[in-house]
Amino acid sequence: MTPQPAAVVRPGSGASSGTAAPRARIVTAWAPSSPADPVAVFEAARRRGKDAMLWYLPAEGFALVGIGATLVLEAQGPNRFADVARRWKEIAGGAASRGASPSGAAGPVLMGGFAFSPGSNGAIWQGFGDARLVVPETVFVMETGNARIQVHRMGHSGGDGSPGSPEIEAALDEGLRVVQDARPVDAGPSGPARELVVEDVPPKDRWEAAVRQAAAAVRQGRLAKAVLARSARVSGEGGFVPGAALNQLRARYPDCCIFAVARDGACFLGATPERLVRLKDGFVDVDCLAGSIGRGATPADDRRLARALLESAKDREEHRVVLRRIVEVLDSLCSSLDAPGEPAIRKLANVQHLFTPVRGRLKEPAGVLELAARLHPTPAMGGYPARAALELIRDLEEIGRGWYAGPIGWTGAGGDGEFAVAIRSALLVGDEAWLFSGCGIMGDSDPQAEYRESCLKLRPMLAALEAAQR
Repeated sequence: MTPQPAAVVRPGSGASSGTAAPRARIVTAWAPSSPADPVAVFEAARRRGKDAMLWYLPAEGFALVGIGATLVLEAQGPNRFADVARRWKEIAGGAASRGASPSGAAGPVLMGGFAFSPGSNGAIWQGFGDARLVVPETVFVMETGNARIQVHRMGHSGGDGSPGSPEIEAALDEGLRVVQDARPVDAGPSGPARELVVEDVPPKDRWEAAVRQAAAAVRQGRLAKAVLARSARVSGEGGFVPGAALNQLRARYPDCCIFAVARDGACFLGATPERLVRLKDGFVDVDCLAGSIGRGATPADDRRLARALLESAKDREEHRVVLRRIVEVLDSLCSSLDAPGEPAIRKLANVQHLFTPVRGRLKEPAGVLELAARLHPTPAMGGYPARAALELIRDLEEIGRGWYAGPIGWTGAGGDGEFAVAIRSALLVGDEAWLFSGCGIMGDSDPQAEYRESCLKLRPMLAALEAAQR
């Protein structure tokens, strides 16, 4: 087998010529900004022809909008997490900063994501890679009612490109102009929405046949749980406006993480309810989200469905498998761990999930990238045990998952940060959008019921795309 290269670090569009010198380092500075809509800032960056990334937690009032790239970290193969984490530690350790932000944070920010598994990117995922994270040229930060612009540039330890240099001041001014250029995103076409053309990939009968094979594998004891994903190719004349789709997702799913990665004209976006891992001040938070049912037409019907989910043997076992794996991983890393004995119900606009929050305190210092490597893929996305489940996915799935169900998020210079599982998502490419949905498969899974559940999980993105047609 050909060995995979370690993480590749290369200057982005924000690095000036000559910055590949051995003593080059990241220089960071910030300035207060007027408040702005993060989605509008993301679209303002796209209008300027910049690659951009949005990380937005509406319920917490926290957002990051990364614009452009001063430095790019890319990695391939099974060691991609470790390679990126090692290089990031080196880069962050040598950075220079002009003071701390109002929240006390200092230093550069790394934003990006990972494919679900190495080599799972099909042609539509060109430019995303197994792992691609960037130190943005500019980051718009919104937290606790305050906003600021943070810029990253390449400098040298010899003194040029210092935090107070004219280049840095000009970069801050340019970042503030992007915020000033942010304007409300058009809601979409006026009048009746045009009908979207939706094609199942693979076709319904072939996917249900794969579900039957996966369920048989669980019954035979080859694995405890499988997860099978499918996609839907959606065509809309004129394509789609990412910002309009993001606005729709924010309005309907304010308790989710709203994310978007715009890259070379494509845009991967979604509203995920599932946190993979958050690390802050030594405390680790992980979501166990597995087991699903729809919402009711009335409050009484909604409560009935919630009770049915709590009493479902299939869903409770699926949830238990996922929780057990999360606890196994964190128990070896944490001095204390809190996981409620019974799952709660987490209600979203279109679906209800069994939900168990898990919190721990790290025994030894670690970064969020290292934690993401240990946790991904959870059985909620990949099945259990992981090796057998991933082999089954390769055998039965007809799609390249790409970044669907992969970790997406950010980390700071000290290793704190957050990654989410990139589900309830779509990749917009030209006039088409590729939507993705997956289901947990147990031994008694019914293929038709699983197909209906997958359709339920596609609804958020379909509704968002209807509102986002050009």
